[in-house]
Amino acid sequence: HRYNLHFFCHGLTLYYYRIIMKNNKQHNNKNKNSTDKGYPLLIEPAEIVFEESPMDKELLIKMVQKLDYSVLRQAVQQIMTTTTITDKSAATSAAATTKITLSELPESLPADWMDDGTLLEELQRVVFGLHVLEGDLVCPDTGRKFPVREGIPNMILHEDEI
Repeated sequence: HRYNLHFFCHGLTLYYYRIIMKNNKQHNNKNKNSTDKGYPLLIEPAEIVFEESPMDKELLIKMVQKLDYSVLRQAVQQIMTTTTITDKSAATSAAATTKITLSELPESLPADWMDDGTLLEELQRVVFGLHVLEGDLVCPDTGRKFPVREGIPNMILHEDEI
């Protein structure tokens, strides 16, 4: 049970980095470069990997209910059009070049989305399987880039932004 709890906490931490930060972070500061139109941050990925994760329908439903679904969909569209996604969950060394394809998410969640197995599987892949390892998060208003290196975004403001 200790391993399952660790996996759950680790997965939840990664989830918050991937989606909650994307949904909630804005480029706000107190000087003339301040903006209130910095939501949502755009994703400019340089390297994305996919790692299969076990389906936890209850957790997935709870997480999706807390998301701004339109922002999640926008993030998936940005990822789908900008880079190749490497499959890290495949067993062979040839997997390093295997391209993952994502299905386009519906414009809005249908009323019965919690019972739609195909949609739940795709949401599972997007929410828990995608990892942006390298790239930038970009303020759509100011163009300020926040680098993502080794899967960690650097959201620290510069001296002149404080």
